[in-house]
Amino acid sequence: MKRKHLLMESHRQGGFSMIEVLAAMVIFSSSAVVLFSWLGQTSDRLAKLQVEQQRLFAELDALEYIKGLNPMSQPNGEVRIGEQRVRWSSTPVGDALPTKAPSGGVGAYVVQLYSVKVTSYAPNSQSDQTIHLIGWKQTQDTRRELPFDLR
Repeated sequence: MKRKHLLMESHRQGGFSMIEVLAAMVIFSSSAVVLFSWLGQTSDRLAKLQVEQQRLFAELDALEYIKGLNPMSQPNGEVRIGEQRVRWSSTPVGDALPTKAPSGGVGAYVVQLYSVKVTSYAPNSQSDQTIHLIGWKQTQDTRRELPFDLR
């Protein structure tokens, strides 16, 4: 009997059975499906974030340009910055007021607050924003004449 048992053991082959291989393949394929769907979702999110980032940079470029604008001398206009177009229109808020000189007298400028509507047209988006800017205009010559003659 012992000899028969030894003979039976010698005929068995070592390794994985077919069931074990199938179970391993099912586990691997399930994990691969989950992994690849996660990678697909992540790449979709990254593409959306890239579009959003480009839109925000376009808005920042437009606002940087508008910050240097004098709405009293250029109340409306349009400019092209790279691939985007920026259009603005401004309306005065309140009255224009003269500035004061350091001596306490009337200054050389008149200033006024403006509400500026900025529209930025990028290739894939459009944004509207409203900001407030100070407009100014020089009303007096700022060259200083000497109060006396040095001849």
